[in-house]
Amino acid sequence: MLPGGIVWVLNGSLNILEIILYLTSIIFVPLIPMCIATCMGIIIVVTSSFFKRKNVIALFFSFGILGIIGYLAVSAMKSSSGTDIGIILSKQITRLYPLSKLFMNHVFPMTIGDKIFIMDQKKDRR
Repeated sequence: MLPGGIVWVLNGSLNILEIILYLTSIIFVPLIPMCIATCMGIIIVVTSSFFKRKNVIALFFSFGILGIIGYLAVSAMKSSSGTDIGIILSKQITRLYPLSKLFMNHVFPMTIGDKIFIMDQKKDRR
């Protein structure tokens, strides 16, 4: 989120309300997936505590939830009709994580220098 904020500050208009919302979301948006994972872990621990072999049942429940999440991700990929992987991923992110729409609603005017910089960064990762 921080690199997106830097690009937004450099290329966008600065509204004090949007800046405050951005700074607040930098702190709280990463907490949402952690809270969801914590709730899933609590459900696994509470459910497995009723069985004699708690560790084995907790392991099965963990793999079961991991399998369900994997199945949902694969089925979401197959249900999309777009051909561009970027469009497919952005649709999935906004569908699964609605707060990401806050960062995708703002359209940045990209210059040739910005495109070259982004393409150069992608080459360095390979």
